[in-house]
Amino acid sequence: MGTAMVLSGLALIANDDGRPERAAGLLGASARIRDEVGGGIPPELIGRWGDPENDAKVALGEEVYGRARAAGYAMDAETAVAYAHEDGANDRTQEGTA
Repeated sequence: MGTAMVLSGLALIANDDGRPERAAGLLGASARIRDEVGGGIPPELIGRWGDPENDAKVALGEEVYGRARAAGYAMDAETAVAYAHEDGANDRTQEGTA
């Protein structure tokens, strides 16, 4: 299982936990890794996991989602993995300030 797929899975969990900004960041990081080395969710699984990108966009709005995803996309793989290991307790949405 590749890093991009794991980050996408963690984005699903973040959305389910009410942390869409974290989900957007994880999706951005996953996208960068896919762009650089490939991987991600296999085509046969797309849709079975839901739509974490749309869920985060709906929760945050396009502008906030875009900023959070761009921040994730700016992460290199090492930073993305470290971010994924964080619990996200300091995410703005978790604190109710988004």
